[in-house]
Amino acid sequence: MLKLFTDSDCELWHTDIEELELGTLLMPFTLNGEYIPYNFGKDFDFKDFYKNMRNGSIPKTSALNAQDYLDAFEPVLKAGHDILYISFSHKLSATFDFMRTAIAQLKTKFPKRSVYHIDTLNISIGGALIVKEAVKLWKAGKTANEIIQFVESIRDKVSLYFIVDDLKYLKRGGRISATSAVLGALLNIKPVLHISNDGAIVKLQTAKGRKNAIAVLVEKFKTLQDNASQYDIYITHGDCEADAIDLKTQLQAIVGDDANIIVQDLGPVIGSHSGPGTLGISFFAKNK
Repeated sequence: MLKLFTDSDCELWHTDIEELELGTLLMPFTLNGEYIPYNFGKDFDFKDFYKNMRNGSIPKTSALNAQDYLDAFEPVLKAGHDILYISFSHKLSATFDFMRTAIAQLKTKFPKRSVYHIDTLNISIGGALIVKEAVKLWKAGKTANEIIQFVESIRDKVSLYFIVDDLKYLKRGGRISATSAVLGALLNIKPVLHISNDGAIVKLQTAKGRKNAIAVLVEKFKTLQDNASQYDIYITHGDCEADAIDLKTQLQAIVGDDANIIVQDLGPVIGSHSGPGTLGISFFAKNK
């Protein structure tokens, strides 16, 4: 029997995790000295997290170590199951070096079992969309290799675009220079970012002011969406729910009332790097 795993950087909601019966890896962050594995939004106070950031607290993320992977995978292998782990982009963390070390150990210890890994080349709600579609095949009894081939066939068609409200968080994470952050703040420049085909965060363009940046998100959706209403459409926000609801209204006008548009809070691991006011969309597109 095959067991499907994902991680909380793919940002499915905890109710989805339970309903879909997924194995999980909880990606951690530290805030005010407390180490917290993020559990897909369960019992988490998002407003308090972003309030802390606005008040000057600096959350820090860290990679899982090899033991974390061993602890998650070994009981499943011991029970006689194989594992397929669908992860967030390898471009965005050093954790996958530890994952590979753990899998090598597990293959030696459980030579009759298999541990597969496939990279979504995405993160956050982009990863959630891909995992949801992969689960449909898993529930239909498809093999690990069939699911891997499917993920490889759709991952270049799942777009993730987002804006941030304050460039200082991207500066802290090394995404932009200090000079760019200062100039951006002075000129009210809002970068529009997306996940590239190889799973990296790249700047698409800049907009003057938040309203214009949100308009870019809407235009990207309108131009690129490809039968998006047949799938879930995600909006995520870092404590800017009013903007998220307004964005949903604009997207709904494009695809119609039958489309399922999900609005949810941006998790603290991703939010640590993008900050309060982050607003993003993910959908099936003509190209990523």
